[in-house]
Amino acid sequence: MRKLDKQEIDIKKNLKKIMPIKGSFMLLDEVITSDSVNVLTAKKYLKKGAWYFKGHFPGNPIMPGHLIAEAMAQTCALLFGKMGEGEITDTYTFLSSSRTKFLDVAGPGDTLVITACPVKVISNAGVLRAEVRIQKKLVGKGEFTLALVNKKK
Repeated sequence: MRKLDKQEIDIKKNLKKIMPIKGSFMLLDEVITSDSVNVLTAKKYLKKGAWYFKGHFPGNPIMPGHLIAEAMAQTCALLFGKMGEGEITDTYTFLSSSRTKFLDVAGPGDTLVITACPVKVISNAGVLRAEVRIQKKLVGKGEFTLALVNKKK
């Protein structure tokens, strides 16, 4: 398998091809490292006016845990699309998440640094692990099972 090339990975373009994600549900802003075929690190900048802070919670805004999990899953999907049997343009789906834990909160002005790596990959399915950090502090972690569901010809 070939090494990931940072220049070839345009997060927004590739994730739209991998998953049917549009607009505000695109929860990654950039790839910051892709040093090997087995690790991918991405960032999400939490802007003060982001839609998910408006009602969660007024006066003490924090990013909902399910959106942190989605950012982890999107990072796993991008890595899986580059390392699996398919191509980055094929369609992948999430089958499950497990061992997902939230260890701290993320708020306006924070930057999530999300790192994904494979646990086990078999043909067109795989389990990938992700961790989210703010600076060096671990905020969340989990494992995500993905599968290739629509191989484009």
